[in-house]
Amino acid sequence: MEQATATADAPALSINLVVDDTMRSRMGQGRGLVSIAEAYEISSHEIAVLANEAMREAIAFKKRMQEMRKGFIQPAKDIIARAEALFDGPIQDAERAEGIYKQRLQTWDNQEKARVAAEQRAAEEAERKRRAEAEQRAAAERARAEERAREEKRKADEAAAAVARANAEAERIRREAEEARRKKAAEEAAEAARLRAAGDAAAAAEREKKAKAEAKEAKRKADAEAAEQSRVAATAAAEAARREENARAIQQQGEQRAQESVLAAAAAPAPVVEARKLEGFGQAANWVVELTAPTEADAIKLIAAALPDRPELIAMLKLDMTAARRQGTSLKAHFNIPGLKCTNQPKAVSRGAK
Repeated sequence: MEQATATADAPALSINLVVDDTMRSRMGQGRGLVSIAEAYEISSHEIAVLANEAMREAIAFKKRMQEMRKGFIQPAKDIIARAEALFDGPIQDAERAEGIYKQRLQTWDNQEKARVAAEQRAAEEAERKRRAEAEQRAAAERARAEERAREEKRKADEAAAAVARANAEAERIRREAEEARRKKAAEEAAEAARLRAAGDAAAAAEREKKAKAEAKEAKRKADAEAAEQSRVAATAAAEAARREENARAIQQQGEQRAQESVLAAAAAPAPVVEARKLEGFGQAANWVVELTAPTEADAIKLIAAALPDRPELIAMLKLDMTAARRQGTSLKAHFNIPGLKCTNQPKAVSRGAK
């Protein structure tokens, strides 16, 4: 019987299920059913008739017990249904509120992610431009260094050419001086020989002495001029070496400044933009498979057509044994599905006692 334990504005939600003597008596009628069934040894038609009648009585008793159980527990089910219904409204409201929050928070989260992505792209673009500008500065620095180095090299080449000219001039001076000295010595020797032949030995000696002094002075002047040209050549050679060294140093300095510009840009990477997070809220991956073919049957045909190249798709063609059994019941001996068969396996049936 149902007990009223609720307040005036709430339904009664309490009940006691009492098993009375009548119910116990009816339930007791089932005692011995199993032992009686096990005692039957069917060896004749008469015993078979008795066994069939006893089975029908057992079936009828089972149905009575099922009806009795249904009526006995139904009030309790009704109480539980009403109790559950009390919570349906608040639970549904909470679920609706949760859905609204999730939808709006998800929208906000997507907007936040879009903002972060946009800011990150902007930061990376700024970083890319900064690196490009650094590369441009480095290229300009290298170009300036190369231009200065070329100018130094040009001057070094001019100095080297001056060295060659000075050396050639010194050689020319020595060669011409030597030629003039030999010519002058030959002339003086001829003149001295003529004077001796004329009997003027003193004049010949004086002439030879003067010729030697003049040759000595000519050689001194020639050596001085050659020495001056050698000094000019040495100065030009030193200048050429200095210009060559300057060219190398300018290129090295230009390359160093170019690398410093690039490294300075690389040392300050674009900042990582992070989204503002909410405690306990996030979006989990949710991969959803959807039908792209017009119907499931069309999808199955497409999967079957792909099996020769993709045998792992066989799992997508799961055998529907329930549908196969329905066809077997309908077609009986005419059942024909590859890999399956349908045979008649009789089972015992009984209509029960009337």
